Amino acid sequence: MTLLLLPLALLSTPAQAEEATAGVFDVDYGDEGVWNDADHAEGLMYNTRDVSFPGTPWTVMSATSNEFGDATAISTSSTDYDLLAFDSYAGMDDTAGYFGPTVGTVGVFYSDSLMIVKRESWDEDSNVLRLDFSVTNTGCEALTGVALMHAVDPDQDYDSDGTYQTINDTLPSGRMVTSQGPFSKVTVAYGSCDYDTQAVGHTNWDSSASSASLTDEAGAQSDITMHIRQKVGDLAPGESANFSFVFVAADNSTDAVDYYYKAMFNGVCPNTCDADLSDLKNDYAKDYKAASATATATTEAERSTAAKKGASSNQLTSSSETAKE
Repeated sequence: MTLLLLPLALLSTPAQAEEATAGVFDVDYGDEGVWNDADHAEGLMYNTRDVSFPGTPWTVMSATSNEFGDATAISTSSTDYDLLAFDSYAGMDDTAGYFGPTVGTVGVFYSDSLMIVKRESWDEDSNVLRLDFSVTNTGCEALTGVALMHAVDPDQDYDSDGTYQTINDTLPSGRMVTSQGPFSKVTVAYGSCDYDTQAVGHTNWDSSASSASLTDEAGAQSDITMHIRQKVGDLAPGESANFSFVFVAADNSTDAVDYYYKAMFNGVCPNTCDADLSDLKNDYAKDYKAASATATATTEAERSTAAKKGASSNQLTSSSETAKE
């Protein structure tokens, strides 16, 4: 497999805080190369609503292998990576062909024998932000148990309603994890591009790609973090693995489900054509039903009950990964 093709200018740009904006997304990146810029006190914003910065700003990109353990980039906190290059861009063609001309960022990270190229992209007409990764073993020995995790602490109702809490759920398909503002109903979500190798869920601020236990909160309301993890497996010297997943923001949970599945049907992921469309249609129906139940409930108890009823067809245990194994 090959690395993402990047303009030489991006690979030579010194690491620095950047901002990219178009449509519903306005994202400030810190010196760690992930969402949240301490200097501007802003992170990922959806329609001017700050999702990721309020409270303790926390966005994580973490990678692991059995040989060197976890390496993390935690926003406004620290990074175990050398951030070799980071830059924003606008007007670049979408390599997967889903978006029109895109805006976004490209970062090149290095730690031990692992190099990670992360590209984020979206266009002004989309509520879906795609994250593309290329992970390469630059060493002379094989790496085993390679995985990468992306996570955020969503606090979209803090600025408007003074709460850090969200209503959290892993939808029945196991493809999506959502966090909904209890007052605004604004919902953010991770969506998988490859169900077989990606898992979603929530944790209590666990930054470890190797050991974080991703749970299905079944509509419970709390202040916790939302995650997606890619299992890469083994990488021979010089070998690369390429993968993608998406982040969705919407005015409510049913819209979030709509945006994700419509994007999947229309090829937002590079490997969407490999998916079984009948499975996608069935999962769409299940997830929309569960999201509708959560969105229309009016009290925390009703929300929890509705989410559990909506997920009754799901075989998830406490972890979306456990259900796949």
